[in-house]
Amino acid sequence: FMSVFLLFPVTLTLARNHVRDMAALRVQLLNFSLKRARCYCCDHGHKDQVTGEDIPCDRALVYTALEAWFSHRAKETIESARGPDAHIEYFDRQVQTVVHSHLEGLSGYALPYGYNFIMSSPSLWLMTSRAAYLEHLPWSHWLRYGLYTATVVCACIPVLTWVILQ
Repeated sequence: FMSVFLLFPVTLTLARNHVRDMAALRVQLLNFSLKRARCYCCDHGHKDQVTGEDIPCDRALVYTALEAWFSHRAKETIESARGPDAHIEYFDRQVQTVVHSHLEGLSGYALPYGYNFIMSSPSLWLMTSRAAYLEHLPWSHWLRYGLYTATVVCACIPVLTWVILQ
């Protein structure tokens, strides 16, 4: 029974962090802009901090690759894509829409299976041990215990988790 009180807060903390991270990721994807992304090379003046030698620009490499991959799609898809940065605008829109929608489809606010399993396993072990105790008791005790177990597993734990995660 003590394992419920020991594991539940730890797992709940992990679950809250997961939900918070997923919400932050959604906002980041909706506001994604490659032009606002930071690069190590640009932050350090295109110089290696140890040797002082010039280093190539990561941003230029990424922009060139995106142009090779997406310039034709950008011109077909985006009406305003006439400038030199059409491929970057196209990439930004893909992240903001397609990647974001995939994230929504995969997870919503659902917790990973492992978190749910860890949170509920102490309760299930407790109920299993109590069921072994009921072995020699009349069926009315089994019925009452079955209703109690169903209430805890199907209602109390999910509602408590939902309330705490809000």
